[in-house]
Amino acid sequence: MFIEKTEQNLVKINFRVREEEIFPADMLKIASPGMNGVIAQVVSLESPENTGDKSLATAKILFTILDTGKLTPWQGNIPSGDFKVSLVRPDEYLAIANLDKVKTPVPVGRMAGFPDMVVSIDASDLTAPSIILSDRENVKNNFLKLLAGELASQSAKIVIADNNGDFLDLENALVLRAGKDVKLPLDITGLENLYNKTLN
Repeated sequence: MFIEKTEQNLVKINFRVREEEIFPADMLKIASPGMNGVIAQVVSLESPENTGDKSLATAKILFTILDTGKLTPWQGNIPSGDFKVSLVRPDEYLAIANLDKVKTPVPVGRMAGFPDMVVSIDASDLTAPSIILSDRENVKNNFLKLLAGELASQSAKIVIADNNGDFLDLENALVLRAGKDVKLPLDITGLENLYNKTLN
């Protein structure tokens, strides 16, 4: 792989299809010793006619790699043609997502394509209000079940307000149904009382 040209934050990478596999959304490390490098994500692939097994990947620069090895949002540095291009390794993905130095790990899954690479989040990050978003409700619910199970295994106390009954199958869960098991109003005060009386 080598840089063919750079246009602002887009880098055109020339690669040989039979020797190097590059797919859309792959992350590329573009670096040179003693220089700030970049991390770029492949946004498109093209195979010009009459070029044999050569193809072009267009990658958008996302991060700057400082000479200390740390990542920062892109600072406008442009890699030159002599910079080395390589696929980002699995451990480097964790560094990009700031998941490489987790103090209190809560395993939440494995990295796609790298089954030996466990992805964990830091339990301390969940002490503040957190939002989990997904375009599909079943994906969000599966993630919440996994997260609740992992936190419970570390003796954490968890309250899930489940309006649809999606979490009734959680192991070792105490299920309290509003109006049947609990006669408190479901407001902040009621939830605090529920937490204090059942989980403390």
